[in-house]
Formats: sequence, C-alpha cells, structure tokens
Amino acid sequence: MIFQFDDVHFNDLFQKSKQSMACKRGWTCKMVQVLIGIIILAIILFGAVFAFQKITGRRIQALKDRREDLRQLHVDKQVETGHQLSLTGQSLTAFNGLTDEYQGVETKTLPQIDQVINQLMVDARGINFVKTRNELQQATDLLDDATDKLTHVQGGLEALKKVDSDHRAAVNQLEKKYQDLRKVLLSQNLSFGPSIDKLEHNLAELEDQFDEFTNLSQQGDHVAAQKVLDQLTEGTDDLDHLIDTIPPLYRDLKSGFNDQLNDIVDGYQQMTSQNFVFGNVDIPGQVNRIKGEIQTANQHLADLDVATTTADNHNIEVQIDDLYAVLEKEVKAKPEVDDQNEELQAFLAHAKQQNRALQVELDRLGQSYVLNHGEVDNAQALATEIEKIEEYYRTDVNALATHTDSYSNIQQHQLDQLQTLTQIEQQQRQINDGIKGLGAQEQKARQRFQQFDNQMHTIKRQLESLNLPGLPKDYLDYFYVVSDEVEKLGGALSRTQINMEDVTKQLVMIQADLATLTEKSNDVRDSAVLAEQLLQYANRYRNSDEEMVAASQRAQQLFDRDYKYSESLETIANALEKIEPGAYKRIEDSYYGDQPETPTSQA
Repeated sequence: MIFQFDDVHFNDLFQKSKQSMACKRGWTCKMVQVLIGIIILAIILFGAVFAFQKITGRRIQALKDRREDLRQLHVDKQVETGHQLSLTGQSLTAFNGLTDEYQGVETKTLPQIDQVINQLMVDARGINFVKTRNELQQATDLLDDATDKLTHVQGGLEALKKVDSDHRAAVNQLEKKYQDLRKVLLSQNLSFGPSIDKLEHNLAELEDQFDEFTNLSQQGDHVAAQKVLDQLTEGTDDLDHLIDTIPPLYRDLKSGFNDQLNDIVDGYQQMTSQNFVFGNVDIPGQVNRIKGEIQTANQHLADLDVATTTADNHNIEVQIDDLYAVLEKEVKAKPEVDDQNEELQAFLAHAKQQNRALQVELDRLGQSYVLNHGEVDNAQALATEIEKIEEYYRTDVNALATHTDSYSNIQQHQLDQLQTLTQIEQQQRQINDGIKGLGAQEQKARQRFQQFDNQMHTIKRQLESLNLPGLPKDYLDYFYVVSDEVEKLGGALSRTQINMEDVTKQLVMIQADLATLTEKSNDVRDSAVLAEQLLQYANRYRNSDEEMVAASQRAQQLFDRDYKYSESLETIANALEKIEPGAYKRIEDSYYGDQPETPTSQA
C-alpha cells in the first residue's frame, strides 16, 4: 500500500496537536503528548517509505531502459549475417564460440534479467528494503554481464567480417594470380623448354583444386575448403616460382652455353693453327663433356628440379670460364715470352761474364791472401747454377721452335730463371764486395804495423834514457807480451798468403794492448822521476829527523833493489808530508808542468 500526503495537511495537524497540548493539564496532557509522538513517528516512517519507493522506481526504470538498449543492439541479426560468411579454420571456430556466447545471453541471461525486473516491480511496493536492494544489485550485475558479452560478440563478429573480407580478397587475388600464370604459360611456352609439359600439368591440377574449393565453399564445408585453399596457395606459389626461375636457366642451356662453347672451339682452332700449345689441357674433350652436362641439366629442368638445374648451370659456367681462362692465358703469355726471351739471353750472358771475372779475381787474390769464407767454392757453385739455367733456357728455346710446350709454361720458366739469375748476381756482387778491398786493407795494416813498431821503440828509448836501475817484473812481462804481438803481426804480413781477417783481429788487439802499455810506461817513468826528486829534497832533513832518515832508506831500497818506484814514491812522499806539508804537491805540480806531451798509441 502506498501512503500519500501533502505538506499543508501535515502542518495543520501539527498546529492542532500543539494547541491541544497547551490547553490540557495532568494525565490527559501526558496522554496527548504520547499520542502526538506516535503520530510524528508514523509520519517519519511513512516519509521514508515513500522516498525509498520513489528512488526504487527510478532505478527500476533505468534497468528497464538498459534492457531495452540491449534489445536495440540487434545482435541476433549480426549473428544471422555471420552465418552467411565464408569462414574457415580458426575463423569458423571463433564464430561458433561467439554464437554460443550470444545464445547463452539470449536464452539465459536476458530472461533472468526480465524475471528479476518483474519481481522488483512487485517488491518495490512493499517495505522489504533488503530484498529489494539485493534484487536491484542482481539485476545490475546481470545487465553488466550481458552488456559485456554482447559487446564482445559484436566486436568479434566485426573482426570476423573483416577476416571474411580479407579472405575473399585473398581468394580473388589467388585466382587472379592463377589466371596470370596461365596466360604466361600459354603465351611464352617456348621459353620453358622441356619443362613446359610438367608446368601445364601443374596448372591443370591447380584448376581442379580451384573447382574443388569452390564446391566445398558453396556446400558450407569450410574446414575441407580451408585445406584445399592451403594446398592451392602453396601450389600457386610454387608454380609462380618455377615460371620466374626456369626461363633464365633454360636460356643458358639452350643458347648461352652453346654459343660460348662454339666461341671456345673457334678460338682453339685458330690458335692451334698459329702453333699454340695447351699442354695437358684437352679443350675439345672438355667441350664435349660440358655438352653432355648440358643435356643432363635439360633433363633435370624437364623434371622441374630447379635446385639441381641451378647447380648444374653454375658448374657448367665455371668450366666454361676455366676454358676461356686457358685460351686467354696463352694469348697473354706469347708476347711476354718473346720479350723475356731477349732479356733472359742478355741476363745469362752478363751473369756468365760476371762469374768469369769474379773467378779470375779470386784466383789472383788467392795467391796473396787467405780467403776464409769459401769465396772460390761459392763462385764455382754459382757458375754451375748459371750453366743449368742456360741449359733450361736452350730447352725452352727449342720448345718454342718445335711447338712442344705452351707459352704459359715457358713464361713461368723464364720468370723462375730471371729470379734465380737476379739472386746469383746479388751473391756474386756480395763476394766481389768482400774481396775488392783486400789490397787497401793490407796497405793500411802495414802502415799501422809500422806505427806500432815505432811506438814500441819510443817507449823503450824513453825508459832507457832514465838510467833506472831496473824495471818492475810485471811491467817487463807486459812489455814483452806486446812486443811479441807486434812481431807476430809483422810475421803475418810477411807471409806469401796473408790472412787479412786474422791480421785485422791482431790490429784491434795490439791497439788496445799498446794503449795499456803506454799508460804503464808513463806510470813507471813518472813514479821513478818523482821518487828521485823527493829523495833529493828529503836529504835536507837527514840530520834532523830520524823518521825521515828511516823513510829515505826504505824508499831508496825500494827504488834501487826492488824497482818498485811507485811504492818508493809513496813511502818518501808520506814521510815528507809529515815534516813539510804541501811539499810533495809543489814538487809534483812542478814536475808535470815541465813534462812534454805524453806519448800515446796511434790508430
């Protein structure tokens, strides 16, 4: 039951109740107050019920509007249209899934929504607020679910329509491609050679597959139609590839290779008539073998074995290129052989003349000098090698005259011989450079020997002029060693065959030893002279200093008997320095200031 009231009626009632409360007293007044409270509470409850009914009515209407919107989507018509699509494979499976989803909404969800809305319209008149609220939520959830599913179905159907459109376009394109291939085979059948029969057979099979695909599609057997379509697509692509690939392969086999082989045969015949020789290369035999390989490749092409035919053609092309290279090599080698023949002849003559001159010079020098590095044997070995090259050269010249060897082989022989002759010339030059300075070396060695001998006499005269009582044993030993070395050098230079390598080593050794001897001689001379001067200077202290007397005696003994002049000098110098500091330094400075330039060894 729906309670209805207006605001004026409510205000009048409230005013009357208020007046009644004001005029009554006691128990009657209290009863009136209770009654008024009950009336106010009832009014509030009636107002709340009224407001809930109003809100519920609006929400029910909104649910009914959403329900009507779902009906206006006309998904049923879209599903019906989908049944007319030419769907296959996964597309058909997807369509069936969308159909099942739509039927679930149509047969279950939507009737359930209608039932809940009808129940709401009844329950909304009562005051069972909890039940009404639950039914409102249930209806809302069902409508949300139905909306999502129908939207999903619509989107899926649109996508399938596009797939169907693309599918139809692909089929149309495939059919056009088939027609194009058919036109090519009919209009250009000569360019396919022995493969045309099988190509036409494949084309007929594609036509049968097109008919089968059309029939299956019209019967609605989309699964079987998809399988045929896959085969048809693959077969069309294969045929397209064959039609693109076979003509250039056949063109090479039909004319390209044969034209090249004819060109090679013509070139070979012309060159043989001009006395060209090709060694072990059997050009006619190789040409016949290649022609046989061309026939084999044609058979592979007739079987549509494009991969094998491609390999055949590549192999044939390589062999033809090799034959061209053989002809070209001989053509290029001929002028090179003619030019190098004159160069090699002149080079041989020069090498022989150079070797003869070298051996004459070695024979002459061998009478005066020892040749330590096998120069004679090496020169003779080089002469033998030159003779071998000359023999090879004559053989090649004879082969050119009798046409028994190819120009390319002879050219390689010439290059090898020129390289060997170049190496021989370098070796002969090295031998000659090693011996050509022997005379000058001997002259220089004799000059240095004379210098060393003069130095030895100078050192000896200088020491003799000092009138010393004797010389230290170690000095004399070293002096005689150097003297023997100089004498040995003189002997080496006096031999019939001088060993200049040994002489050079002796010169280096004597140079160093003579420098050391000069230094030792200067030390003996300086020590002896200074010792004498200090002993004479120390005589002034003989009567006044006992230590000086003892030092003078010791120094004199080292000087006169032991010939140890440096120790004598050190002994008297130390004693004198104690008595008269600076005296030794003064005498030493005076001595070296008066000394002439010290003789040294000369290079």
